Amino acid sequence: VPTYRGYDGTNSNHFYTTDRNEIDRVIPPYAAESVGWYMYPTAIPGTVPLYRFYNSADGDHVYSTNS
Repeated sequence: VPTYRGYDGTNSNHFYTTDRNEIDRVIPPYAAESVGWYMYPTAIPGTVPLYRFYNSADGDHVYSTNS
């Protein structure tokens, strides 16, 4: 599954999502860049999940392999 990347140059922030419709809705202030990487659509043995968290206080997203 492609992971799309958007960039906000005003604060040097990237936004990542596997939902192309989401990246289109988030823009602006994010400019669509490219596919950042590819992920499996379901858990595969030997891989590590990636989580996205949202900080409503500052509007930033954090990405982590720790839930």
